[in-house]
Amino acid sequence: MKNKLTDKQKQIAKYLLVFLVVFTVILAVVVKVKEHKSNIRLETAGEIKKAIKEVYKKVEVELPDLETTKIDKNDKYALESFTGLKSAEDVNFVIVSEPLISAQSYSLVIVKLNNNLNIEKVKQQMYDNVKMDKWICVSAEKLYITNYGNAIFLVMSSNETATAVYNAFKEYTKNGIGKTLTKEETFSNNEGFLVQ
Repeated sequence: MKNKLTDKQKQIAKYLLVFLVVFTVILAVVVKVKEHKSNIRLETAGEIKKAIKEVYKKVEVELPDLETTKIDKNDKYALESFTGLKSAEDVNFVIVSEPLISAQSYSLVIVKLNNNLNIEKVKQQMYDNVKMDKWICVSAEKLYITNYGNAIFLVMSSNETATAVYNAFKEYTKNGIGKTLTKEETFSNNEGFLVQ
């Protein structure tokens, strides 16, 4: 007696096989995406400094000579000057990347918060209070503030440079950023006319 499958049984077997193949592919993609996102870590000062170097490698405009350093969050003057924050209450630490010559309008700041509770509130405080004209004789034209997890990213410079660095950060984080705040500075020329 031969054991033959009926047409219905063959059809069910095909559907099961297709289902298993599709399920396996979907599972592999989900695992790969999770692996890929988990490779981006902005938890320690070292990881953030490394991330800034990687972001700079992706930037297609010329950047000035920069120094990247951790600042003392308890130095109220430095904290406010770099971040616009008046208190370090929610801050774990701050990494700053700025030109060695301070007459160039460029600043990249990453503020690592203690947790995720007040991210939007802290971003708004930075947006409201950071001074885009803190340099001698120059001002930043464009400001971007966003976050990746509980690391708040701020960049301000010329429109072209700030946009290029922001886009490189967005690419580095695989578009895993939060809400972005932007601001453009308007300037007046010698005759008092606004210049954009």
